[in-house]
Amino acid sequence: VSTQSTGDPVLTEVGHAQVQRLRQEVNVLASQGLRMELVLVSPLTRTLQTAYGGFYDQKVRHEACSLITEYCDANCNCGTPTSQLRKFWYFVDFSSLPEYWWPDGESRDELQKRVDMFRKWLKYRPERNVAIVTHGGFLFALLKACFSNCEARCIEWNTN
Repeated sequence: VSTQSTGDPVLTEVGHAQVQRLRQEVNVLASQGLRMELVLVSPLTRTLQTAYGGFYDQKVRHEACSLITEYCDANCNCGTPTSQLRKFWYFVDFSSLPEYWWPDGESRDELQKRVDMFRKWLKYRPERNVAIVTHGGFLFALLKACFSNCEARCIEWNTN
């Protein structure tokens, strides 16, 4: 991620290279029969870029989900208004997002409440094979596990 001090940075050259490796991994998983029904993506620009590049060769619907945005503890985790995102990311479904969807600062307790809301929300989704393109801080709060940038893991989720 770019080290610029403004909100919602784009991927760096290193980030783009990581996305290309993710794309190769996704293609291998698809060749082994794994079919994603949906890509849920955080509406931050760097995750939109990751979802686009990582799933470029797959015919799968992309839906922005503000519940899975990064822990909003720094300016780089503040988003871009939905109307601006729609202009560039025209193939992403932003219908569930308000214009200003990111938290205005967030405590760890507030992040955990958002994670709990996501768990409940995901439980009632009709799709069974969902790719989640999100952030390390959110994933740690959700799964209590550390992930590398652009790391792909297949996780069987018990919705009970």
